[in-house]
Amino acid sequence: MSEQAFGLPGQDAEVLITPIRRRPRSRKSVYSRPVDYSRIVLTIVFLAALLAGAYYYVYANYLVVHAPYAVSLNGRVLAVLRSREDAMLALRCYRARYAPKSPGVVAFVEGEPLIRPHSDASDVVTPDKAADRLSKQLTPVYDGYAIFVYNLPMALLATKDEALQAVSLMLEQGLKGKQGIPTFRQRVTIDHLRLDLKDIKSVLLLSPAETAAELVRSPRPRVHIVELGDNFWKIATADGITVDDLKALNPGVDYRSLHKGDRIKLPDSPSPVHVVVRAPVREKQPAAALPSKDAPRSANSGASAENRPPVNTVAAPPATAVHRGVDKHPALPSVPRTVRRAPARSVRRPARETAPPTRRRAPAAVRQPDNVPAPHAAPPDTVARPKSYTDHRMPLKKKSAPAENPAPAGG
Repeated sequence: MSEQAFGLPGQDAEVLITPIRRRPRSRKSVYSRPVDYSRIVLTIVFLAALLAGAYYYVYANYLVVHAPYAVSLNGRVLAVLRSREDAMLALRCYRARYAPKSPGVVAFVEGEPLIRPHSDASDVVTPDKAADRLSKQLTPVYDGYAIFVYNLPMALLATKDEALQAVSLMLEQGLKGKQGIPTFRQRVTIDHLRLDLKDIKSVLLLSPAETAAELVRSPRPRVHIVELGDNFWKIATADGITVDDLKALNPGVDYRSLHKGDRIKLPDSPSPVHVVVRAPVREKQPAAALPSKDAPRSANSGASAENRPPVNTVAAPPATAVHRGVDKHPALPSVPRTVRRAPARSVRRPARETAPPTRRRAPAAVRQPDNVPAPHAAPPDTVARPKSYTDHRMPLKKKSAPAENPAPAGG
């Protein structure tokens, strides 16, 4: 096809091509779209979470690590330390002054202090100095769970789990080398206890393992060191024994001349708790059930006595033995005898046939004659007495009334 067919100019002609323009959109179509608020909300939430994570990262890795910590109580700062570990160490050191082996039993009357970050790092102290400051502002007491023996506290632990652990260790120590069920000879209980510093003299403040070893132990020997003014009577009275018992424990000591520094033997201190191992209880075996009356019989129950198998064969006693008062002859052979035991059956007795109860009539009253009076009753005067009736009562004498004007004597 040639260029003239399309109406195109030749090569020498100037080419003018007009661009094709699209129809512009109207402004109404641009602003007619609905606004998607969900995307805007999600974008805002994502940006807020991103900022919060960045702040937490900076706070946890830069600000908190290098910020000091304060031991405070009810909003009052007690001591400021460099880190959280130093603050916890200061509290532990202060508690260890009163309970070295069990610092968890030490509490404070004012309450439990808190450890929080502090902004002011000008008054930072060491853990030892912080413990000294705490001793001037806090009042310690002993608070925990105690092991009681006959309602007397023997040991104090921080929690109830530690007290139960100590009791289980005591039972294990008492069961060494034995078989059975371990129990305490005394009454041992666990309960909460709070004591002051002056009331903790005889209570153990140890760990669970040390508490169990101290309560369940062998008797320990005791010795008294003589001081100025001591004598046998004073020593025996202080220990709760007699002078004769103290003399028997110290046979080689002259009780009349005691010197300072002499060693007087005292009775051994017994174990506070005794563990007793009891034999295990054997379960009773149920007795063999007897055959009931309605139970089906076996195949050999209906056979004759000769064809039945022996129930229980017992060998006869030896020839030299005496059986039922008769001497066995040595030449006679011992023949086994068969003992049959019939099973015990419950015999049901038939109920007695009794007639229905009949109503008995009351006996008719015996009619007595009208002329016979009732016993122990006096006959009335108005009733005519028969001739055969005899009144055996003695008649009453009537008292005569005195005269109003008695006649003078001899007149």
